[in-house]
Order: sequence, then C-alpha cells, then structure tokens
Amino acid sequence: MKPIQLSIQAFGPFAGTERINFQALGVNPLFLINGPTGAGKSTVLDAICFALYGQSTGNEREAVFMRCDLSAPDLDTEVVFDFSLADQVYRIYRRPQQEVAKKVGAGTTLRAPSGSVYRIAAADFVAPFDESQASLLALKGIKEINEWVKTTTGLSAEQFRQVMVLPQGQFRKLLLADSDEREQIFSQLFQTQIFKQIEDRLKSESAQLRSERKSLRDHAEGLLASVHLSDGESLVLQLAELEPRFLAEQAAFQQAEVVAAAAAQAVAQANSLTDKFAQYERLQLEQAELMAQAPSMQEQAVRLQQAEAARAIAPYQRTLIDQQDRLLQEQAAQQQLGAQIVQLSTDQTLAQSRFSAAAQDWQHLDAHKAELSAWQAKQQGLQALTEQLAQMQRAQANSAQAVQAVGQITDRQRLLQEQRAQLDALQHEQGRQLQQLPQLKVDLEHCKRQGLLKKQWHDLQTSLSEGQEQLSQDQLLLGQAERAAEQAELSAKQTELAWHQGQAAELARQLNDDQACLVCGSLTHPNPAHLAAGAVLTTKTELDRVRALAGQAQQGVAAVQVRVKQQAFALTQQQQRADELWAEIGAQAEQSIDWFRAQWHSLNQQIQQLLVVQHKQQSELAQIEAGDNERLELDAALSRATLNRDQCVQVEAEYRAAVQQLEQQIPEADREPGRVADQLNRLAQLIAQIDSRYLSSQQALQGVQRQLVSQQSLQADRLSRIATLTTDIEQRQLTWAAQLSQAGFASVALFQAALLEDGPLSALVAELKAYHQRVAELTGRMAQSEGELAQHSRPDLPALAQALEAADAQKNLARQGLSATTSERDSLLRVSKLLQKNQGDLAQVEADYRIYGTLSDVASGQSGNRISLQRFVLGVLLDDVLREASQRLQLMSKGRYILKRKLERSKGNKTSGLELEIEDAYSSATRPANTLSGGESFMAALALALGLSDVVQSYSGGIRLETLFIDEGFGSLDMESLELAVQTLIDLRKTGRTIGVISHVSEMREQMQLRIDIEPSPLGSRIAVVGVL
Repeated sequence: MKPIQLSIQAFGPFAGTERINFQALGVNPLFLINGPTGAGKSTVLDAICFALYGQSTGNEREAVFMRCDLSAPDLDTEVVFDFSLADQVYRIYRRPQQEVAKKVGAGTTLRAPSGSVYRIAAADFVAPFDESQASLLALKGIKEINEWVKTTTGLSAEQFRQVMVLPQGQFRKLLLADSDEREQIFSQLFQTQIFKQIEDRLKSESAQLRSERKSLRDHAEGLLASVHLSDGESLVLQLAELEPRFLAEQAAFQQAEVVAAAAAQAVAQANSLTDKFAQYERLQLEQAELMAQAPSMQEQAVRLQQAEAARAIAPYQRTLIDQQDRLLQEQAAQQQLGAQIVQLSTDQTLAQSRFSAAAQDWQHLDAHKAELSAWQAKQQGLQALTEQLAQMQRAQANSAQAVQAVGQITDRQRLLQEQRAQLDALQHEQGRQLQQLPQLKVDLEHCKRQGLLKKQWHDLQTSLSEGQEQLSQDQLLLGQAERAAEQAELSAKQTELAWHQGQAAELARQLNDDQACLVCGSLTHPNPAHLAAGAVLTTKTELDRVRALAGQAQQGVAAVQVRVKQQAFALTQQQQRADELWAEIGAQAEQSIDWFRAQWHSLNQQIQQLLVVQHKQQSELAQIEAGDNERLELDAALSRATLNRDQCVQVEAEYRAAVQQLEQQIPEADREPGRVADQLNRLAQLIAQIDSRYLSSQQALQGVQRQLVSQQSLQADRLSRIATLTTDIEQRQLTWAAQLSQAGFASVALFQAALLEDGPLSALVAELKAYHQRVAELTGRMAQSEGELAQHSRPDLPALAQALEAADAQKNLARQGLSATTSERDSLLRVSKLLQKNQGDLAQVEADYRIYGTLSDVASGQSGNRISLQRFVLGVLLDDVLREASQRLQLMSKGRYILKRKLERSKGNKTSGLELEIEDAYSSATRPANTLSGGESFMAALALALGLSDVVQSYSGGIRLETLFIDEGFGSLDMESLELAVQTLIDLRKTGRTIGVISHVSEMREQMQLRIDIEPSPLGSRIAVVGVL
C-alpha cells in the first residue's frame, strides 16, 4: 500500500480542511512529520487508520470524540484517503458519528457514521482522483467497509498498527508479543491459514473417528442387550438350539391351516345355498304384487289409446284457431287504417292553404335581392376606404421610424469616434509596458535553471555529508572488525595450540614402556606430555568452531573494506560534480535555494501581470477592429436609412390622396359604423325566410299527398285479405267437426280431456312398458331358481359353523406358537447380521484412526516439542525475519545485539516455537527481549518491523508492505544510535519503501530536509510541506 493523498476536515486539532499530497514528496520518500507536542502529528496517522478501519492508531481515542471543537458548526468531520494497492487505486471516505445542525428548525441531531469506497485501475489513474472516472463499490454500511478493508489489505486494525503504523507505545508490544499473539499476526501476513486449516481438518477428522468408534462399540453392546445376551458366542449357540423347534412348529401350523380352510369352504357353500332358497321366496312375493297391479295397468292402457287418438287430430284444431286469430288481427288493423286516412285528408287541406300564402310572398323575392346588391356595393366601397386609411396610417408610422433611424445611426457614429480615440491611447501605453516581457521570460528561465542547479548542488552536499558520516562509521566498523578479526585469529591459534597439547597429552596417556611413540618412535618416554592442572581437553568441534569464527571475522573485514573503498570513490565523484555545479552557477552560487525560489516567484508574478496586459491589449485590438467594421456598416446603413425615409414620405402622400377620393364617393350618413352591416343582415334574413317558407310548405304538401295515396292502397289490400280469411275459416270448421267424429269423441270437451302433453304422455308410456318388462323378467328368474334348487334341501348351518370354529381355534393355537418362535429367531438373526456389519465398520474406523489420530496429534502440537504445523512453518518464516532484522539491529547497536528465536520448549502447557530472545555479543549470553533498555528496545522493535516488511514482500502472494509510519521513540536514542537508525531508514527507502517518521526531536529535523510541518494556532493546526521545490 502506498498513500497518494490524505484530506483531513474538522478532525483532531485541524479545524478546517488540510491536505497532504504524498506524491509531491517524490518516489519512495523518507520524510519527517514534525511539530511541537499536541500540534497533531499523531493525528495524521489517526486519520489514515480511521479512514481504513474507523479507529485511531492507538485505539485509545474513539473516532466519535475526534471532532475539532474549533470547527464551524456546518463543517462535517471527514477523512478522505487516496492510496494505491497492487494494480488498483482507491479512495475511501469516512465520517464518524457526530452532532450536526438540523436542516429544519434550531438545534442539532445525531448523524450515524458513514463511509464509501471508490476504485480505479492504476493504469487509468491520473492525479487528482476523479470520482466520475472511478467505480463506487457496492458496500452497505460501516461493517461491510471494515470487512472489505481487512480482506483487501490482508490486515486487521490491530495488525495494521503493528506492522505499518507503529504508534507511540506499540514498539515493545510487537517485540514482546507472546507465541500465540505473534502466530496470529504472522499467519495473516504470510497467508499460512492453509496450515491451520490442515490442523483443524485433521483434528476434526480425528474427533469424528473417535466419536464413530465409541458409537459403534456402544451400538454393538446395545444390540446384544436387546436380546439379553452378553457376547457373540452366546448368540450363535442360541440360534442353533432354536432352529429344530422352529421347523416343527412351522409344519404343525401348515397342517392346521389345511383343516381350517376345508371347514371354511363347507360353511361358505352352505351359506350360498341358504341364500338361494331365500331369494326364491322373495321372487314369489314380488310375483304376487305384480298380479295385484294388473287391473290398474289395463285402465292405463285404455287412457293411452285415447290420448294417442286425440294427439292425431290436434293439428286440425290448432290450424283453425290460428286462422281465426289472424282474421281478428286484420279487422283491428283495418279500423286503425281508416282513422289514419281521415286525418291525412284534413292535413292535406291545411298544407294547401300554407303553400298558397308562401307562393304569394315568393313573387316579391327579386325586388329584395336587388336592394341587397345595392347595399353590398356600398360595403365594398367602405372596405376599400378602411384599407386605404390603414395603409396611410402605416405609411405615417414608417415615415416616423425612418426619421428616427437616421438620428440613431448619426448618434452611434459619433460615439464610436470617441471610443476609438480612447483605445488608441491605451494601446500606446500597453505597448510600452509589453516591451519588457521577452527579457523577463529569459530571466525567468535563467533563474529556474540556476535554482535547479543550486538544488542539485545542495542535494549533493547533503549526500556528501551523509556519505562522509557513513564512511566514518564504516571506517570505525572496519577498525572494530580488524581488531575483532585479530582477536579471533589469536583465539583460533590459542585454541589450536591447546588442541595439539590435548592431543599430545591424550597420546602420552596411552604410552606404555617398551612401546614405540606414535610421534617420534622412541621406546623410552622420559618426559611425556600432560595437561596442566584444571585444564579442559579441547575438542576438534571446538577447534573447528573457533576457526570458522576467525574465517567469518576475516570475511567481515573484507566486506567492510570493499564498502569503504566504494563509498570513498562515490564521494570523490560526487564532490567533482558538486564543484562543476558551483562553477556553472557562477556569481549567484552563494545564494540560498529560498532566494532562487523568491526570485523565480517575483519574475513569474511580473510576467503574469504583463500577460494579463497582453491579453487585455489583444482584446482592445479586437474592439478597435470591431468598431471600424461597425463604422463602415453605419455609413452604408445611413445611406439606406435616408433613402428609405424619402420613400416613406412619398408613399404617405399617395395614400392620403386615395382616401380623400373614396370619401367623396360614399355619403357620410352611410359611413356610420354598423349601418351597412345592419341593412345587409336584414335583407339577407328576409330573403332566406321567404325562400325557406316556400320550399318547406311545398315539401309538406307533397308529403301529405304521398301518405294519403299510400294508406288508401293499403286499405284496399287489407279488405281483400279479410274476405279470403273468412272463407277459409268456414271450410276449416267443417273439416274439424268431421275429424272429431271419426276419432270417437262426442264433444270438444271429451277431446280436451283425452289430450295429454308430451311429458305426461311419455310418463304413461314408460310406466306401462316398465310393468310388462318386470313381469317378463320375474317369470324368467323364477324358472331359473326352481331349476337350481330342484336337487337340494336346506343345509344345517349351526353344525357346520361349530366345526369351522374348532378348526380355527386349532390353527390360531399353532400360529401363536410359531409366531413366538419366529419372532425370537428373527431378532437373533437381525442382531447377528447387524453385529457382523458393526464389526466391519469398527475395523475400518480403527484403521482410519490410527492414521488421522497420529497426524492430528503431530500437526496440533500434542506430541513431542508441542509445536503445531502452522507454528512450525511460521517458525521457519520467523527465522527469515530475524535474519533480516538482526542485520539492522547489529548496525544500530554497533554489533552488540542479534535477535534469535527461542528453540527450547516452554515449561508447562504454554505454547512455544515463536518466542524471541536477544543475543548479547558483549556478554555472549542469550536473554529475554524484555531485559532491553528503552532505547535498545526501540531499536530492536524497529529492526524487527523492518525485517518483517522485507520478508513479507519477498514472498510471492504475500501482503505488500510498501509504506511504514514510525511514531516517536527516537528521543530515547543517543546521537550515534540516532544516526545509525536514520541510516537504516535511508537504506530501506532504496528498496522501494515510503517511510514517514513522526518526531519532535530537533536532531531529526536537522537530518531530514523533507518534512511535513504541523503548525498549531488558536484557530486550529495547519499543515505545510517543506523541502519540495
């Protein structure tokens, strides 16, 4: 993660909005966040941590209390943090819970915390961050934002504080964390959760297998207990004893079933025969009932015959009645038609009189039309007069406008002449000022180049100073290394001598008289070698170790010598370049960078002012050109306006003469408003009324005449139809009387009584048909039943039932015995089968547990040295971290301290494998890390954090720790240790890290030129970036 920009608003001691552009500090900068105590240095880290996790760096100040009391009430507390991570750039907003003014009414209201996250690809990112080009992540609420940050960065808030933001009081916490805490941090950083998952999976599998094993054993015991047995052998014996009894009882039950089935069949046959005798008796009773209904059925048959005869002649009666109804309808219509003819005759007389009156008025129509034409002529003359008057008035208005336009053009020409005189004067003055612009631009470029050269010279001087200090330190280290190498060489020689003396003493101890010496071959041994009193025999292993230490010391001397030579050569090259720059700067070389910056700003300000004058001059030239063009246009417009004015005056005179001529043609009385229109309306209405009355009366007369002729024709047709119907009815009456007599009906009343509707007639037919069908069916069934019972007598049902009951009782007794034996046998067989399956499953579980149980104990640290699989892996990674950290700690502690991992197992049940120890080169002792002093513990924790950063980034797929913020701690160092710590940070910066140091120590301010200064004031703290050109 690399910071890009931080915006702080109404947060901590910052009352307004303050921004830090980290990109302006350069690539991988090492910078100081400086300011007095309480100014807000740590608040910068609080703001970064709050933007990411909603917490401060120390987690001691809650975000809800971070609002600045000096901020304006309408200014929200807010932090905006832009940062890059991998190939993406993010912007994250955070607003804590805060009191804000109500939108409506007085007072405040509590606003809940909120936040949002934007993302854009790093390849598409151009500073500053443009939210319109980025995508808003769909994160709902603070909880989802916190989870997203943790997932994206790979760090929780606590881990972020320990490895990226090291605030006050947190150094020793990282250094002195126990094995469990350090395992949690490292597992997240190195993504070793897979090993923990393996541990958990093995532990889960092992526990599952133990549970299955116990369940299978309990199940086997339960199966045996269910049949009241204690072991499998008893189960086998009991099954063998039960089998003969089961076969005997099964055969007895089968024999009893045969006897019971035969008895049941005899009872069933007897019941069937008894049912047949009962059925025959029911048929006899039903035959007697049908015979009793025979007279009634005879009467119904006669009634059916009469109904069918009446139904055959009914159409003759219906036809006669229909014709009689038609005659009555025609007679009623004839009476109504006669009344209509009388009314139409009266209407014809009235229409004729109206038509005669309208015809008399129509004879005067031509005279009215002639009068109308005369008044229409007068109307056309008035319209022409009105049009001429309107044209004359428009001509008068055009003349006035033309005169006014000529005056306006003349006034505009006079104003443009005055403006041209003023602009000419301004152009002259501006041209005099702009003569200085080319020289000022040359001076500005020269100043910029000289300032850049001066900055390069200043940076070289800083680098030379740092290089000289580093060279001095390396020369000091070289002297120390040479002395240490000489001491190691002397120690090696002494150890080698002691080893030879020990070997000689050991050989001498094995000498015997008259036995040749292995060294000189002498048979006599006058003065054999021996160890001094209290001396310890030196081993070959100890000799090899001392020789290896001497070799390492010589290699260290060679490495420091190479570094010293390289640094000396680099310093010489840098000094030559600095001298060249000094000479190139020339007379202004003594001036400071601030002086060059002030000169550049002064020249740039003058140029900007002249550029404004130049822009204004160009604008005025455009005004002059526009004015000249306008004057030319005005001259042409004046000519056109003068010509137009003369034409308008002439047109006005012509229209005036035409009006006077029309007024003489029309009398003044007829020119009164509305008189002509009234006359025209009166005559038009009169003509329309006469014409309308004539046409309507004529049409009414013709219509009445047509209706009268039509009704008289209809009356003649209807009288003819009435005569025809009367003759037809008389004939049909004779036919109906003959049919009634032939059908056997003495009167119409008897015919009506015999006639039935469709429903009753169908019911009567169905009733007779059903009766005859029942008689035929019953006769057939009785004949069949008599044939079936001819050879049988009634059976003895009680005797047969008693025999069946005895057979069933014997069968049930046999079934009970067999059921009990079968149930016992089935239970034993089921248990036997289940036990066999249980034993097979138990054998498989036992085999699996021997594998998974052993692996689980080893992986979870339940055996041996009590180190789990994940802790073992992290131990290897921690060794890499300690190796990197020890290199820096050795440099900062001048070769005294080395960080080591404790390899011995902890006492009791305490987990082990990730504890830290300090190896002190002065005492050659190893001791706990908590025995270090304040300054020593700071250096150790700093070295550990830097080593952790190196190793984490070196592993592919790990979390990229590209930024480190260090808050305080340098005040506990002496000057030499402080310089070594700063040099360590400078070396770290070269590996692509961004390093920010928070301190109020004056020595840090002197050593670090690139700073973010926090300046407190009664109105709130302000932020200023120093050291950026």
